[in-house]
Amino acid sequence: APAETFSLEAPLAIAKSAQNIEIRSEALSIQLDNNVLISGDAAAESDLALTAWEGQANLTATGETLAPFKLALNAEADGDATQVSSSFGHGPISQNTVKLPASEYQVLGTIIGNIFEGQVSIDGGLSTLRTDTTTFRNFNIQTELPVSYDLTAGRLSTTLPASCLIFNNPSITLGRNKMSLSDLAVCPVINQAANDTGEVVLDLVEGSVGLTGKAKIRARSLTGDYGEITLKGAPPVTTLNVKTKNNKAMIEMAYEGGKMILNEDFALSKVKGKSKGTYEAGALNLVTDIAALNVRDLVKPIRVSPMQFAGQVILKDEMTDLTGKLTTPKDIELATVKGAFNTKSGEGGAEVLFGPLTFQRRGLQPGTIVPELKAYMVNVTGSSQGGVTITLGKDRSGQGTQNVSARIALDNMSFSGPTRAVSETGGFTLDAEFESLMPLKTAGVQKATIELLDLDALQLLNGEFEFEAPGDETLVIERAEWPWFGGVLGLYDTVVPFDMKQTKITLVVDEIELEELLKWFNIRGLSGKGLLKGELPLLFENGEASIVDGVLKSVGPGVIQYSTEELDAAAEAGGQSTQIAFGALRKLDYTNLDTRINGALAGNVDISLKLEGQTSQVENLDKFKIKYNININEAPFTALLNQAFAGERAKQERIDAIVQGIGVEVVTEELKDKSEQ
Repeated sequence: APAETFSLEAPLAIAKSAQNIEIRSEALSIQLDNNVLISGDAAAESDLALTAWEGQANLTATGETLAPFKLALNAEADGDATQVSSSFGHGPISQNTVKLPASEYQVLGTIIGNIFEGQVSIDGGLSTLRTDTTTFRNFNIQTELPVSYDLTAGRLSTTLPASCLIFNNPSITLGRNKMSLSDLAVCPVINQAANDTGEVVLDLVEGSVGLTGKAKIRARSLTGDYGEITLKGAPPVTTLNVKTKNNKAMIEMAYEGGKMILNEDFALSKVKGKSKGTYEAGALNLVTDIAALNVRDLVKPIRVSPMQFAGQVILKDEMTDLTGKLTTPKDIELATVKGAFNTKSGEGGAEVLFGPLTFQRRGLQPGTIVPELKAYMVNVTGSSQGGVTITLGKDRSGQGTQNVSARIALDNMSFSGPTRAVSETGGFTLDAEFESLMPLKTAGVQKATIELLDLDALQLLNGEFEFEAPGDETLVIERAEWPWFGGVLGLYDTVVPFDMKQTKITLVVDEIELEELLKWFNIRGLSGKGLLKGELPLLFENGEASIVDGVLKSVGPGVIQYSTEELDAAAEAGGQSTQIAFGALRKLDYTNLDTRINGALAGNVDISLKLEGQTSQVENLDKFKIKYNININEAPFTALLNQAFAGERAKQERIDAIVQGIGVEVVTEELKDKSEQ
């Protein structure tokens, strides 16, 4: 290398007889940059006919040496040719920049004019070689190579063996980036049609080194550490075409196959692509066009389904720029990708932009992209678009950090789910910003609207949501409100875990109109006026929802009227109790209405109704307070409620409800004071 100097010192005894020269030395010292390679006793003898390149020479070094070596050379003239055989061996050499294992080399061939043609046998190689930017380790081989050397031009050429050059465990370190391989094979590329002969040419002219050749490279495994990026597995088979001149290498590569693991997160396989670039002064600059690359998630549960990537990767001045697109295995385009990373520090980021993606029942589904969503939403319609930002950085201690943030917009999405308790969600629209997707954390409070939330008996329409995900696997609902029978049904300051295995929430009923409620029940002859309020606690357990101790109470006085021909006839035909019970309901001015509800939303419920008031419809009863205690056990109340909500939806058929198992107790109590009316 230009920065290194080589010197040999030895007291020599030289004797010339005719055309023979005899050289003898009793001590020998070889130095590289003032570092002693060999020192000690040496013996040399020569019997060379210089004009005819004929004779033999042997040199050995022993004693206190760092690298004992021996050299044997034999040359024999044969007309215009000279038959040459030589062997050279040395012990381990260890210096600051170079480490060599014990190695042996043998050369056998013929010199005609200035051209040497022959065979080289190698058993050794390179333990370590360090430059300012790059370190090579464990490039050791055992092989035989055909060699042609032009002594005048300084050109050495060889043909790679059909059995390939095999390196067991070599490694290359470039800055902070390290690549180790096992069973690295460098094989010839022979294609007569493309004029590929498997030849590799080394030019040594005026101190410069030039390399030209083409080879196919494969390895059983590769382990790469590139800052915060790691790769391991079987690399793709690579066809390398290199031409080096003046210490600058022009590189072309083609890749195919392989199965690698990226950061323990993703499997990369079946790559197909090409690269073109240069390697100079330890800097690698490459433009890589990837035609296809299969990407599969390895994290459990799987975050994303298998995808394919196609695009371009540009490596220049320690920076890597990435552009491309992601598609499904059926070639449906999902997203575009753009990123930039510093290969030395491992810092950088990427942005994945998707959509608008249109979902159809028998087409693309969110679960096609994110398998875990299949448990929450199926038969999805609507569209989605947004972006995911991946940021790689450093914390204060210098450790690598990773964050995945996003902005996601949903437009009029409808689907079955997200749980068995919620059978259908319709018209879901939001535009939300997430600080993190792992764990899920929103950038403050977000807003959404949902046209339909179907909990079987409880169908909630035209809802408005304000929510926040704090990053602890829960959803905090700040406010959720639905218009409900002239009033509001709301959910406030409620924490809901994502799994909803056992969750209790409380729906607040605020001043709904009794007239609207009874109208939607559509029970012939039943009407009323007044306001109701209360709470409907819902318990979600094992995917089902139940009302637990639900309460609806009157807000101030009101009126209930229930009159049909059949009811009037029953009152007239009955006794005094029957006349009071049915007659008072023709018009009951109530002062208190209290309803208690318990039961599964998907099944029957138990209802306890207490009603107090007065009536003018029964003779001599206007001075009495009437109390109704009505208990309905296992009533098909869900069907009635379903009709009530369905009435706000177009083209819903009305139903007639028949409620069985009703127990009624009527108590009359004389008023103590007219003011109680």
